[in-house]
Amino acid sequence: MLENMELACKIKSAINSLSEVLKTTFILREFEDLSYQELAKVFQCSRGTIKSRLSRAREELRQKLKPYIGEKNGL
Repeated sequence: MLENMELACKIKSAINSLSEVLKTTFILREFEDLSYQELAKVFQCSRGTIKSRLSRAREELRQKLKPYIGEKNGL
């Protein structure tokens, strides 16, 4: 259980370290379950821009969390 709490803290810290726009886009998609279209409306940009931001956010998180979750448990 302690390991899960530590990992949760690492994940939270990694998310918080993202740029504001990447963090907000990621949180709205992954935790609030907004669609790409809804995100595009919120940010007043194209769906392609949203997809790009999410891809960058996930890659940054993957790199930051690699030492803690390994390669098998990708984001």
